[in-house]
Amino acid sequence: MNTVRLENTQAGHNKFYEFQGIQTNGRFTIKAVYGRIGQAGQVSVIYDGVSKTEAEKEYEKKKSEKLKKGYLVVSRNGNSVQQVTEEKKNNDVPIIFPMNALGVKNEEHLKQLLNDDNFVAQEKLDGMRAVVHITKTGLRIFSRSAGVNDPSRPLEKTSALPHLAALKFPGMEGTVLDCEILAAGLDSAQLSGTIHKNDVSANNRLVKLYVFDILRYKGNDLTQKTLHERLGSLLAAKMKIFSKHIVYLPYAFSTDEKHKLYKSVIKNGREGIMLKNLKAVYILGGRPSNNWYKAKKSMTIDAVVLGFTTGKGKFNKQVGAVRFGQYVKGRLVELGQASGMTDIERQDMSLHPQKYINKVVTIKGMERLKSGAIRHCVFVAIRSDKNPKQCIWYQGEQ
Repeated sequence: MNTVRLENTQAGHNKFYEFQGIQTNGRFTIKAVYGRIGQAGQVSVIYDGVSKTEAEKEYEKKKSEKLKKGYLVVSRNGNSVQQVTEEKKNNDVPIIFPMNALGVKNEEHLKQLLNDDNFVAQEKLDGMRAVVHITKTGLRIFSRSAGVNDPSRPLEKTSALPHLAALKFPGMEGTVLDCEILAAGLDSAQLSGTIHKNDVSANNRLVKLYVFDILRYKGNDLTQKTLHERLGSLLAAKMKIFSKHIVYLPYAFSTDEKHKLYKSVIKNGREGIMLKNLKAVYILGGRPSNNWYKAKKSMTIDAVVLGFTTGKGKFNKQVGAVRFGQYVKGRLVELGQASGMTDIERQDMSLHPQKYINKVVTIKGMERLKSGAIRHCVFVAIRSDKNPKQCIWYQGEQ
């Protein structure tokens, strides 16, 4: 890899990002030059070392990040690359990685958002995120994640959902909806297993689209519009895109409506709510601050440290997660793994693992499953004031 240049001119952007690969005396260096098109760019070093494999890995990772954000490769090693847009290559379907949300910081932050007139609320569903494209031949459905073979594109799930793929809405081609796909009686893990199967089971035909945002309307890009503006287009789309398999998720606008929605969702043991800024635009593939927040039900438990897993990526030489368990009928049973330690805690655990074995830690998660495992668990803190024998789970409690 010598020089590869990417540019982003979508939705008013005018940016470039150029990779420069240099090999000297057995050393591999990858530099990035970036900035506004037509101006001198800033320079940073992505990789500098002796491993060609690591250099290529860092390059592919960074390139994938840029492709997700709408950049296109325009030249390679000085030669122009024909800019055949992804729309033409894929039957007018653009590459879209959806925007993600931050978690609320604490109860005070949640209260602040619920009382803020600039934020509206929706129920957060326990399904699978989907970006749905309306085409002349039917719907095309993509997940939020890229495939292993091609990290520049989200995985397509259309073939697994033929009853949705067959839906046609003449005159609405080029419309793109941000959705959650959900089937009655299936949680996100079960649904994921169903959708990933090659065969089309009866469960697949139960899947519905729950629409909560719109990214394009009849081919017009709406991502640089505020949520308040997009809601007008979503209402227009709702009048023309309807089916027994499509549900439009309502918004709660007033402070009273938002509080009632949150209390109802938590009381009934459902996933949580989303709080969304009416004045914010849609950042493709991003997780911007002060835009979308998720407030999910949570619980904490005290558990016993059983050991550790090895980290990955930048933590590949350190502890990755804490293995934890609780006593069930007098026997210590492993119930999961949790990360989220501070850098100082992680480093000390890596250097002195035996120091932590059989210590009590607090773990936070969404809920306890029937197996005893904690969903979406995160390490919170070490407790020195509790005896491990007090960490008891009564099998079957929820």
